[in-house]
Amino acid sequence: GQARLRAHPQDRRLADLIARFDPHMNPTTSPPGAFAELARTAGAWFVGWWRTVHLSALLTVLALSPSSYHKEHRRALARHVYLGTAQSLLWFTVLSTLISLVVIRIVLVTALSYGLSQYALDMVVRVLVLELIPLAAALFAALRCTIPLAAEIAALRARGDWKQAAALGSDLLRSEVLPRVVAGLFCSLMLAAVSCVVTLVVAYLSTYG
Repeated sequence: GQARLRAHPQDRRLADLIARFDPHMNPTTSPPGAFAELARTAGAWFVGWWRTVHLSALLTVLALSPSSYHKEHRRALARHVYLGTAQSLLWFTVLSTLISLVVIRIVLVTALSYGLSQYALDMVVRVLVLELIPLAAALFAALRCTIPLAAEIAALRARGDWKQAAALGSDLLRSEVLPRVVAGLFCSLMLAAVSCVVTLVVAYLSTYG
């Protein structure tokens, strides 16, 4: 009984520390309160994903609409596409070519040592061209193009310019967001296409000389 009395203040102090640093981990929280917190978290998660899907649907409709490519929007679209792709295409192509040379050499040497040289080119195409290079191109385009362009939109909203332009009747989704989205998609596809073609040429030359 005395040991239980001595342990009781320690348990209370531990519960106080847990409640102070993270109120959601308070062991004295009632089951209805925990269920309500879980429902709020699930609701916030669902609302966040719904907004993402809704925005994606709006941008898809705008991208497929011919009115988005009229003369007044064409210049901004071309500028973002060029700036987003030109600054990344050369570096990514050189980097992917160097890495592909190393991987192709390793695959060829390994295939020759096991007597499977007839499958070397097929393996290179499957691993590099169909899997690694498109994934690397998407990541590189996100880091070099998509994320900086999204930061520009966030800065536009933080300065209050978004609300001012929307109050004047400007369609900012069409004039500001859509060109940046198209630039990110084009950058990713262009990096993957050019690098895959270069890798195929290098793999063919390395295999058949």
